[in-house]
Parts: sequence; structure tokens; C-alpha cells
Amino acid sequence: MKLTKSFSDNLNQVIKFCDATSEGEWCTDVVRTKDTSKNCLFGHIFNMGDDQKESNQWWNWFEENVASTYMVYPVNDGTNPKYPQSTPKQRCIAYMRDLLNGKEKTCHQHLEDYFNSSQAAGKRGAE
Repeated sequence: MKLTKSFSDNLNQVIKFCDATSEGEWCTDVVRTKDTSKNCLFGHIFNMGDDQKESNQWWNWFEENVASTYMVYPVNDGTNPKYPQSTPKQRCIAYMRDLLNGKEKTCHQHLEDYFNSSQAAGKRGAE
């Protein structure tokens, strides 16, 4: 699968890919099981590539533009109370749909909020 320039097209591709996986192909607490039969969300994203280079591109795109591992692991592993679905697949798809619909913030949005609050705090301190 190829990345496009469109955030929503790419994220929709990830959602569609993950939706096509079986519940039994998902795991928690690790990216991929030792026997490679199960993955967390990032393992599935990596599997979207046709080769190592493309797989890395998908992983990097997702982590840099959508959500970092620190944002995804609590959803995948069931510790984020906002996503109480019973399986990692269901939780991750719900989370990605919320990202797509603007109900959750992406990495960039969180960084922008942090930058803006830091700037505002700096201005308050200078007054």
C-alpha cells in the first residue's frame, strides 16, 4: 500500500486495513508476538507496507503525523478509559475514527497546543 499526500486518505487506509484483520491477529503489551502471528496497532501498520522500506514509511508517517506509540499503547492495551471496547482491534479502530473526526488530537495538534501554552506562559512571565 502506498502513502498519499492526504492525511485522511492515509488514515482511512489504515482503518480499512485494520478492520480487515481478524480479532485473533491482535495482541497487547508487545508490538508483535514472538511467533509473529499477532500484532498491536503498530505491528499492523508496519504490515501495510509491501517491503521493509514501505513498512517503515507507514510506521513513521503514523507516529509522526497521527499518534505516537505513547498515545496508542494505552488504547491498544486497554488502559485508556476513553476506549472501553473489549478487544484491541475495536479500541484502536474507535480511536483512529475519533482522530479522523477530530474528537481526538493528533501528535501535531498536541505539540501545537503545548507550543501555544508555552508562548502564552512566556508572555505572562514577561509582563
